[in-house]
Amino acid sequence: MGFKQIIGIIGSILLILGVFIPLVKIPLVGGISFYDNSKLEAIIVILIAVISIFLVVAKRYILLWFSGFALLAVVSVRGIQVIRKLYSARSTAEKILGEKLTAKLTKKLTNIAIEHVHISWGLIFLIVGAILIILCAFLATKGRHKPLRTES
Repeated sequence: MGFKQIIGIIGSILLILGVFIPLVKIPLVGGISFYDNSKLEAIIVILIAVISIFLVVAKRYILLWFSGFALLAVVSVRGIQVIRKLYSARSTAEKILGEKLTAKLTKKLTNIAIEHVHISWGLIFLIVGAILIILCAFLATKGRHKPLRTES
């Protein structure tokens, strides 16, 4: 097994693990993983990661470009949505609790709550896994292009 294949398999394994590792940790709620947030997208990521393992073992590296960028797109979109939800939590809390009388209390509580929300390892596993699959495709296909025919 070559270096390229090891990179591709490690990337796929990181993706599968990253689906179940918490993306964010929220006080009183706990960790929220990719799977907890969106089961359908998590299953799609797992399926594409498993397909990527088969593509690596079968040395079909050109098809890894498609799976790598598909994984990166799904992970990026979900990661951005999770981060946007976290930042919109502050304004939602202020609207629910009211802005006039409890504004100072609300701002202090939401600031404390937001400060204790942490992005966890899950997002890093997912992004690094997708990048490793793309790197595997790049290393395996670089220099394999056919030169254009020129008329003599």
